[in-house]
Amino acid sequence: MPSKIWGLPKGIHEDGEDYLAAALRELKEETDIDADADKMIEVGRFQYKADKDLYVYLYIVDDELPVTCVSTFLDKDGMRKPENDGYKYVTAAEMGMYMNTKMYRSIGRIIAEYQDRGVIR
Repeated sequence: MPSKIWGLPKGIHEDGEDYLAAALRELKEETDIDADADKMIEVGRFQYKADKDLYVYLYIVDDELPVTCVSTFLDKDGMRKPENDGYKYVTAAEMGMYMNTKMYRSIGRIIAEYQDRGVIR
């Protein structure tokens, strides 16, 4: 059954991997997008939960890129399934309708700041 809550590509950086390399790898694994490292905008580290921080990068595209999940996991029945069950491009104004409250609180502040700077619309 698909999740009612949507999120962003994220994960844990591996030993010896810097945050940018982890962000690029997770984006590739979870969306099959090969991002240009030079176009990644480093936003910084933000508290997401008491025991979990997010290190955030923005990747701005002019057009919607096709996405597919190439990362899988084994479910409780031992069946291999994609890590994500759907994708949707949304505007900054629509994000709150799809994200869980904690994620939206963190990401919403970042988006608002970058909108105020004119980096994103």
